[in-house]
Amino acid sequence: MKKVTLYLGSNCNLNCTYCHRECGEEPKFDTNTLISLAEKLTKIAKRENLEIKFMGGEPLLYMGCISYIVKNVPAKKFTVSTNGTLLKEYRDFLESYKVYIILSYDGTDDTKDLRGYDPFTEVINYPYFGGVSCTLYKGNTNLKRIYRNFMEKEDLVGRTLPFYPHIMHTTNEKNTPYSLTYGDYCSIIHQEKKILEEFLRFFKATGKTLRVYAPLYNWLLKRYKANYEWGETYCVNKQNVKMDIFGREYTCHYMRDTKAKDLRKVMEESFSSCKKCKVYKMCGGACIKSKRHSLECMYYKELFTWFKSWYEENEEVLSKIPNLQVPAGSHNGKYRIYHLVQPFLHNKLKRVTFGKNFLNKDIATITVHNKYMSDIDLLVKLSNIPLGESALVTYNTESKKFNIIYGVKKYLQSIDKTPREYSRDAKEQF
Repeated sequence: MKKVTLYLGSNCNLNCTYCHRECGEEPKFDTNTLISLAEKLTKIAKRENLEIKFMGGEPLLYMGCISYIVKNVPAKKFTVSTNGTLLKEYRDFLESYKVYIILSYDGTDDTKDLRGYDPFTEVINYPYFGGVSCTLYKGNTNLKRIYRNFMEKEDLVGRTLPFYPHIMHTTNEKNTPYSLTYGDYCSIIHQEKKILEEFLRFFKATGKTLRVYAPLYNWLLKRYKANYEWGETYCVNKQNVKMDIFGREYTCHYMRDTKAKDLRKVMEESFSSCKKCKVYKMCGGACIKSKRHSLECMYYKELFTWFKSWYEENEEVLSKIPNLQVPAGSHNGKYRIYHLVQPFLHNKLKRVTFGKNFLNKDIATITVHNKYMSDIDLLVKLSNIPLGESALVTYNTESKKFNIIYGVKKYLQSIDKTPREYSRDAKEQF
């Protein structure tokens, strides 16, 4: 898969202070520019499978460009990395062309205050959801708290939120106050090691994966297998291209001051010590645009060295972990079955917990365990649940009957409630 990250422009309607993009003069283009760009991308798509990722600024501010490329380039996959502010406005178009979205959210208690917008305040019913980009910056390095906040958001939006924590890069004076310190990096490394140890321990004990930690493991495993050649970086290599709308290729789409063709020269002149580094094949030289490259280098070298040793020591067990990625359009991974933990019909509602059993890809049985009654099997037809939505299981203590409500979003909207009010603990995920 050839991945082209397409820089559309620097305009953004949030302008987060820790953002590492370098704003510049907005590109001025016309129809001929789009035609030329589409032709260049089409040539790539004809040679190999092509994935196009739209970036900004806020890419949905450049919807005209996105629309033209999506309609005219035969790429295998399109992705938009967005803050989510304009998602409702363009949702129908994006969904009709099966465009994946990656939302920005940093898992903080003050996200709305710092970013100006929180994308996770209501049920998200979008089938092509690629995950969440989570930035770690000074003051936001407590992974335990971040994971907890993400799980609370999952209850609120009614779906899985796989998120990918990544470090902030110090690229300009504006975001310097949020730069990670040496102590921050050491803390993050320590926490990530503990997370992966728990991930492994749980799999050994149960044969199951801790879903919430899977993205971190997948990211490190991907880096372990990257095998970068000298002169390549994580951002620009034989599989990844950074390009603007005029077809010009850069070493970084945030800092567009060096052409991609000069990358090897830059590495030789400024990062020659990377050539002998034992984790360069995983790292690719860290962020070559960071003004605190030495600290990033320390972080990656320490973390990747440890992961390489840890993975190889436990490879026999880890190799048994199934593919944790769930493609959009699949039933698996797209549904949640909630139980009601607050009564809205009767005050005597009892808590129940669920076990699950799949009969096939479209039907599951939910086994209800409760000390007040015998186990009861409920048949849940996954095909009845709108893709990306949920089902709600309720129990009426007077009639002693269970009820399954398909399509929770519409139901909760009808009574002016949110999933979090009724399902603080999501017990099962499908």
